[in-house]
Amino acid sequence: MSHSVPTLQQLISLAGAALTGEDEPGSRLQTIGLDKQATDECEAGQFQCNNKRCIPTIWRCDDDDDCSDNSDEENCQVLA
Repeated sequence: MSHSVPTLQQLISLAGAALTGEDEPGSRLQTIGLDKQATDECEAGQFQCNNKRCIPTIWRCDDDDDCSDNSDEENCQVLA
């Protein structure tokens, strides 16, 4: 199954869904293919977590554990 990179509006909507717990089965996250399912290879514009899930690259190093294993928050540059 191939998914396109989500638009900014979709990402904003998804961020709200994640905060309100709407990222359950059948939700908008699944509708555009960001339901955190394990995969061997991520699409362009996605980061592959250590647990093989794919998340939008812009969610990496945002102080939020989007991968559910915290791998998206590892090796982030800290600005002093």
